[in-house]
Amino acid sequence: MNSVRWLGWPATLLVVVLAAVASAADGPQGFKHRGFYLHEGWLYKHPFAVRSWSQDDFANMYQLLSRLGFDRVMNWPMFESMPAPLSEADAKALVDYRRTIDDAHAAGLEFWLVQTPNLTPPQSIAAKPWKERNPYPVWKHVRLDDPAEAAAYFAHRRAMMKIVNSADAYVTIDGDPGGYPGARPEEWLSVFLADRAAIDAHGTAPTKQRVIPWVWCGWGTDSVWGGNANHPPERIMPFVKASLEKLGPGMPEPWGLLPNLYFFARGAADLSYLDTPDEKVLGDLADLLGGPRDLLVPAWRCMALPLEGLPADLPVRLRKAALFGEAGRFIPGGQRRYLNILAAEVESRRGFLEAIAKPVDSSAAATNLAAATRALVGWWQVHGYVNAGDENTPFSWQFVRGEHVNALRAWAQANVEDREAVIAAAAKSLAASGTLGEEEAVQRLTEVAPGA
Repeated sequence: MNSVRWLGWPATLLVVVLAAVASAADGPQGFKHRGFYLHEGWLYKHPFAVRSWSQDDFANMYQLLSRLGFDRVMNWPMFESMPAPLSEADAKALVDYRRTIDDAHAAGLEFWLVQTPNLTPPQSIAAKPWKERNPYPVWKHVRLDDPAEAAAYFAHRRAMMKIVNSADAYVTIDGDPGGYPGARPEEWLSVFLADRAAIDAHGTAPTKQRVIPWVWCGWGTDSVWGGNANHPPERIMPFVKASLEKLGPGMPEPWGLLPNLYFFARGAADLSYLDTPDEKVLGDLADLLGGPRDLLVPAWRCMALPLEGLPADLPVRLRKAALFGEAGRFIPGGQRRYLNILAAEVESRRGFLEAIAKPVDSSAAATNLAAATRALVGWWQVHGYVNAGDENTPFSWQFVRGEHVNALRAWAQANVEDREAVIAAAAKSLAASGTLGEEEAVQRLTEVAPGA
């Protein structure tokens, strides 16, 4: 598998989408349908965070996906951030969200709506507007083995689906493991039966609208294995088998099945293109966007290139460039913002590599440690990824590429002798530049510099 297929979010805004795209050249028949998943859960800065997009951003993304050869899009809008009973403001937000589905249809895409099976937040979360809520710290697992609790939850779920009733499919992600002791597959099946009933009663085309289970690790798994679903197959399979056995005889039509790798980058319409070298894939992508290959290709590959592969003037040239292809018009956030983001990523990579490029004496160790950290924190400040955190989550090394953190540790191990003095001086430098507060900088640098 070519490494470019694995370039990860948020390496660039669209590289996950774009690097997996195949050409339209004739070749072996590929997959009949090609879909892409827009995950609105994690918090980044705009335009990295799908949850931060405006309706125009979504509409542009759908047009872009259509031009890239996709015919389906799957959105997780996090309706799980809406507590019961549905407020007037949340009901209006759902009405507005229907327009997002309309925009997908207008671009020629099927729209698959994602929900989780049994998560709900407390009323206190509604103090913020829907798109600004962070439900991860406060979510509750609804016990579907409690008839009263299940009935109230399904009524709330039905109320939301009654409004957002025009999706082509309703997907239940992480449709297992349940999250409470004794969770049984019968309860998992009840989610899909309730969704089927809601669609049949309120859907715009119920005979065509499907329910789709996303099979993960088997209903009840985390209850048995202590909340950690990363288990060997021999432990997971009994739970998966028990869950799947309930679907065949229990699910009314129409329905389908979505394994958790379904949307891996197999959007290639021509299977022979899967063996195309990375350089050509990215060159073809540059041509599609109507941008200069000599700038875009090294920018997209910057996190894998050495310092000598990244010209010093590349960021400046990126900021002056333009995308003249039709597809380039539909990048969420706009092509100018996208090129600026690429330039910032290249600057971060170059700054980091320059700082750790060679051994230094003790007098320069603090300067280089601060420069390397400044480069990494600077890129994080551009994209703002905090996983399940919120906008107040401070910088952490877990938000940085692991290979960069490891490289910085190795450099510090070899070059930092007077640990306390170097950390103190580097922290003052980072505070003076506004990168991190001095106390915070000391804490973060202590985590990557070696002990005595």
